[in-house]
Amino acid sequence: SYAREGLKAKGLRIRESDTPIVPIYTYTPENTLKKAKELYDAGVYVNCVLPPATAPNECLLRTSYMASLTKELIDEAVEIIAEVLLKDND
Repeated sequence: SYAREGLKAKGLRIRESDTPIVPIYTYTPENTLKKAKELYDAGVYVNCVLPPATAPNECLLRTSYMASLTKELIDEAVEIIAEVLLKDND
């Protein structure tokens, strides 16, 4: 829930759940793959959720959390995720 609240506070649209998996909307397959690569290059690994697992314009990046992560690590990941996903695409 700590990561979920942090992502929402940054203005990211997430799919609500009560699990340690927090999906973040990226909408199109192209954007999802591009942002996943940018996040990986920045040090954050996420899984892509693409059609047919989702509707064509409801693609997601799936983030996962475990109890051993510290708030500091989650804060760092949230900052990186927000920076990558909210920056303008050129």
